Amino acid sequence: QNPTALTMDRDRRQIIARIAKEHGIFLIEDDVYGLLSKNGIPSLYESYPEGTFLLNGFSKALGPGLRIGVIICHQRFNIPLSVAVRSTTWMPSQIDLAIIEKLIDDNQMARIINQNRERLDRRNKIFAEIFSGCNISFGAYSPHAIIHLPRGLRASAVLGWLRAENIHAESSEQFSVGVANDEFIRVNLTGVFSENALIHALNKISTAIHSDAELLDVVA
Repeated sequence: QNPTALTMDRDRRQIIARIAKEHGIFLIEDDVYGLLSKNGIPSLYESYPEGTFLLNGFSKALGPGLRIGVIICHQRFNIPLSVAVRSTTWMPSQIDLAIIEKLIDDNQMARIINQNRERLDRRNKIFAEIFSGCNISFGAYSPHAIIHLPRGLRASAVLGWLRAENIHAESSEQFSVGVANDEFIRVNLTGVFSENALIHALNKISTAIHSDAELLDVVA
């Protein structure tokens, strides 16, 4: 889940699917990170296929430029859903479609996704090690991670200092419509190409979080 970096467990998924089925409620399941999963947690669609619309894509797990989406649903919705998509959506990139088709035909897609999983595993470990003493949230296959700030430390002050250091992150204020009681910094573990650059950025964030107020006030 974005931005929390949490994954709904099997039992909760089954409860939601059961309640939706009992009351005839349709579910829209956003599973764009699902292809990176290694734990085999079933989708809501598997428990309630007749009433769930499973949304997936390739840009998160395969490559950011491959912006092709996929909807999986019960066959009785195929025609009305196709009409709705054609009426409201521009034609997808034929180049992207050709690339994805080629990767599937050549059995390369699974290899690339496995490589991305391995990279993400390493980066999660780096993040967990640097922020081992902090209140953090991150998922086994989520590219985002959350660092909960100590009480009294404002996310805006941290971000101001980081921007001066040319480090870009996001704060709880960007995901809240009111005053956030729990302020946090959200980082993208895949937003930089090299792991050395990631380590440098994460260490800068750690410095900002553990600094005294005077250091942050210089910029904020």
